[in-house]
Amino acid sequence: MNDLAGLQQRFLAAITRSADGLDTELRADGGIDVDLGLGIYRHAYQARLREVLGKDHARLATALGD
Repeated sequence: MNDLAGLQQRFLAAITRSADGLDTELRADGGIDVDLGLGIYRHAYQARLREVLGKDHARLATALGD
């Protein structure tokens, strides 16, 4: 696996499973903390999944609840 693919897998793990260790590979060039940035991505990813589930599979979304 190349470096980019490995980084992408670790990033996905960090936003879906709150995996630790990725912050040592990232740097905050934009002025915000790395943990804050990952938290923003984590929230946005989960929000998009909930939105798609609600639109495409409304009954399943209702059954699952929050």
